[in-house]
Amino acid sequence: MKQNKEIVVGSVVAVVLVGVIILVVLANFATQHKSTVPVSFTASSTALTVSTTTITKTPAPATHTTEKYRAPAKTAQRSYMGALTVDPRDTITSWSTPAQTTPAIRKRLQKEILTLSKSIVSTQKKNYNTFLQMAQDYELLSDGKNAYNFYVLAAKAVPDNGLAWSNVGNLMERIGAYHTARNAYAASVAISPKIEQYWVSYLNFLSVHEPLAASTGQVFVAATRATNSSTNVLITMANWEASIGKFSVAIADWHLVRARVGVAQQRAIDTKIKSLQKQQ
Repeated sequence: MKQNKEIVVGSVVAVVLVGVIILVVLANFATQHKSTVPVSFTASSTALTVSTTTITKTPAPATHTTEKYRAPAKTAQRSYMGALTVDPRDTITSWSTPAQTTPAIRKRLQKEILTLSKSIVSTQKKNYNTFLQMAQDYELLSDGKNAYNFYVLAAKAVPDNGLAWSNVGNLMERIGAYHTARNAYAASVAISPKIEQYWVSYLNFLSVHEPLAASTGQVFVAATRATNSSTNVLITMANWEASIGKFSVAIADWHLVRARVGVAQQRAIDTKIKSLQKQQ
């Protein structure tokens, strides 16, 4: 009888031990299951968010407009740099640019060029203002060739600013290379479409050299859109319209300009409008 009791007690202990082992296994499984599932789910959610952002191309917040300088893609740079190459349709007989400088001014400019040349560093971007100033100095010295070379260097240093292209357009216009000038002016507004002055320079060129071309009207429309019909663009357009005989349209544009300027300028515009009315 005593032996049977020991057997029963032993059996109970064994059952209890088996139960404890089962509970430990279940606890470990639950712990592992609890720690791995959320991690896997979070990673999946993150991947889905990134994928959605990439597909929909959600615009960046307005605060990102102050991000650091980034050069455009190389393909775009090559395209715009090509606009600085002398057009094969142009024949440049002289690189001399008309300039009225005294001997004292010439001496000062030459000294400034020498000083600037010594400040050139290996990092191209840091030379941008130096190259621009040297180009302008050479232009004042009637040395169009060196002016052109340094404008090109400035364009290479900072290819996302249209100033060098606009200046090349002006230079080429002055020496009679009109195809090259047009290419450079067009590139300047393509690179910096929000800069009013680049548009005005381009529009003035077209008004003089290609006033009746169908593309000229298209450029004026693009300029008004890009600059939100700025006053200077409207003035340039009104003058162009009058030059090709579109007097009623020119008068309408002068009225738009008149509403934006002071009394003294309004009087001058009134005189202009009366003159155009007589030509209708």
